[in-house]
Amino acid sequence: MSNPVLLRDKTVVTRVSHGCAWCGELIPAPSTVKYRKYTWDDGIANEWWHDECWKALLNADVEDVEEGYIAGDHKRGSTVNINS
Repeated sequence: MSNPVLLRDKTVVTRVSHGCAWCGELIPAPSTVKYRKYTWDDGIANEWWHDECWKALLNADVEDVEEGYIAGDHKRGSTVNINS
């Protein structure tokens, strides 16, 4: 598995609905969100984040997220993993 290469990291206003990369909840359009685009394992990945979910990730224990996470593993805006 290769390390991701960040291509974009910015705040955007969505034009369509997206699932949050952290909590998995729907982000309706239009919403102001954190957007990230990167390459990973020879593919392109896009992520949209609720503001509170992005802040939760930044406050999460590194050991809890360094191996990755799946959208929906965490409650919205929380570092609590609902699957642990």
